[in-house]
Amino acid sequence: MKTIEIILIALALLFAFIGYQFSIPILLHAGVGCFGLAMIVIGWQAIFTRHMVLRGRRRGPRQTYTGVPAIFQGIQFNFIGLFLIGMAFMMYFNNSQEIALQIARRPGLPLVVLGGICLMQAMITFSGPEEYKQGSQGLVVVNLLTARVLPGLILVIVGVGLSLVGLFEIVSPERFDELGGQFLEEVYAMR
Repeated sequence: MKTIEIILIALALLFAFIGYQFSIPILLHAGVGCFGLAMIVIGWQAIFTRHMVLRGRRRGPRQTYTGVPAIFQGIQFNFIGLFLIGMAFMMYFNNSQEIALQIARRPGLPLVVLGGICLMQAMITFSGPEEYKQGSQGLVVVNLLTARVLPGLILVIVGVGLSLVGLFEIVSPERFDELGGQFLEEVYAMR
């Protein structure tokens, strides 16, 4: 799978660069789409192998996830890849403004999806990478509190809040608009 990932990323960079430099929009959109496909391949690899290693910039510290956290990381990579592919299609067909207006009118489903992604990230954060579980007992406890529990709780609160607001908008859109949901439409109409 590493070969496919490298080829897709190389194609994405090549298409995007040529499309941008020579003003060929279809190549730029194809580059974004190839990058989305690469993200999906990486996501499925994490799901199937139940192992994912994320590295920082320039050989920075790595984070190794195994088991359920790796599966959640894979699912998130798939969401990002699908988003990039959808964005490439929207840019190509030039109807992105209408889709953005529809999301501003009825943001329920995107809010629920973002809430779900926050909750998945909370589960990943609570379990933490394997490197956080190594070292002296004092260091493990400090990592547990500062790098796992506190950010995880914040993500749970944000995820539950986004999901509840999204579900409220889906179930009762008129009431949602009365309580301030029209604010998005008014802000968006000003631009």
